[in-house]
Amino acid sequence: MRRIAFLTVFFIMLLTSLAGADEKDNLLGVWVLKDNANSIKIIKEGDLYFVIEFVNQKHELFISGDGTRAIFMEYGKGEGWDTSMLQLKGKTITRMSFSENYEWEPTQYVFYKKQ
Repeated sequence: MRRIAFLTVFFIMLLTSLAGADEKDNLLGVWVLKDNANSIKIIKEGDLYFVIEFVNQKHELFISGDGTRAIFMEYGKGEGWDTSMLQLKGKTITRMSFSENYEWEPTQYVFYKKQ
């Protein structure tokens, strides 16, 4: 059931990501936690966007058309995979997790744009 819900969200975001490249570029750059304990880097290579986590794991991003949300599948951190979303709001990015209730819920990770 979780995979069906993920695939539905994934395809909706994929369809809406076909427009608004300028807004998507607002996500580009290095983002750090307030205490600098963790960081992510969002880059563009050709037509694809990637998030590089602080442990140098690179995941392809699927960005919404308005450029405020980016979904990616995590892998390489033990068994299975997980789905995460980055939500841009003003000058912060909040990392969201897909809960057991099939809803996006904010995690404790709020990143700020590194100057």
